[in-house]
Amino acid sequence: KLANDSKTKRDQLNKDQTAAKKKMDDGAKKVTAADTEYKKLEEPRQQAANEAKLSKEALIKSAAEKKTAEGQKTAADQQQKTADAAAKTAKDVLAQSGQPVRTIAFSADGLTVVTGGDDQKLHLWNAATGKENDSFVCHKGVIRFVVFTASGQILSVGADKKAALCDPVAQWKLERTVGTGDEKSPIIDRATVLAFSHDGTQLAVGSGEPSRSGTVQVFAVASGKLTRNFQEVHSDTVMGLQFNAAGTQIASGAADKFAKVTNLADGKILHAFEGHSHHVLGVAWQHNGRILASVGADKEIKVWNVITGERAGKGTGYGKEVTSIHFVGYTDQAVLS
Repeated sequence: KLANDSKTKRDQLNKDQTAAKKKMDDGAKKVTAADTEYKKLEEPRQQAANEAKLSKEALIKSAAEKKTAEGQKTAADQQQKTADAAAKTAKDVLAQSGQPVRTIAFSADGLTVVTGGDDQKLHLWNAATGKENDSFVCHKGVIRFVVFTASGQILSVGADKKAALCDPVAQWKLERTVGTGDEKSPIIDRATVLAFSHDGTQLAVGSGEPSRSGTVQVFAVASGKLTRNFQEVHSDTVMGLQFNAAGTQIASGAADKFAKVTNLADGKILHAFEGHSHHVLGVAWQHNGRILASVGADKEIKVWNVITGERAGKGTGYGKEVTSIHFVGYTDQAVLS
């Protein structure tokens, strides 16, 4: 009986194993079928994604080509405008000339026009506005031909059988004199240093009687009129001046060994920097307006913090007097002499 029961159980176990194997095989077939179906669905999806990517790339390329074409059109339009303006300038120049014009030429940069003709003069015109900048005589006869050289000079040929090479750079002319040079002059004793404001509208003059006074005066460049007169800034002759970038303050250095900062609106001395052991010969603002440097006959550079009023550094070891200092652009580097 035990043997029969054991056989029965073994037969049942074999049946169960066979059934389990069949289920596993069926499951594997279903997995394979599902994988096949997934691949069938994935291929169109991947293809669609690739097509979308290609479409996007084509769109970007098309936009870039459109932008390039627009840029080329803009450049062409600008060239046409420049050509039209040049033609108009040439016509205006001819219209303004009192006598027949025989020859005309543009400078290499297109900013200047030169004409020559029966009046025996070379005329320089602003190509943008058509206004005459200058005129000068290089011939004693009708001018037949003009051309700008590579160096910017003007080569001309005239009926006087001469070829002339002229420099079109305008000559310096005295605009005005500030001060009278005598005891009535607003400038005390002597003018020792000058400084223009950054916008070019103001001119500062440093002067003073040795060991007695140091004066800072400000004149309007356009009129030469005295607009500020600070007579008690220093106790000795002023040697160095510089406006700050805003044109609201002026730094000065003098033989009294001081570097000072004066407010232009009311003449108030904002800072008096003491530390040099000899004449202060030059001053310079850093562009940010926070740092002032001073140099002097003591062969030293001193750097001052204008915000705190304290010394921020110094430089020594120079073999001779340091007579001037200028900061380079927006940097913290400086040029000395």
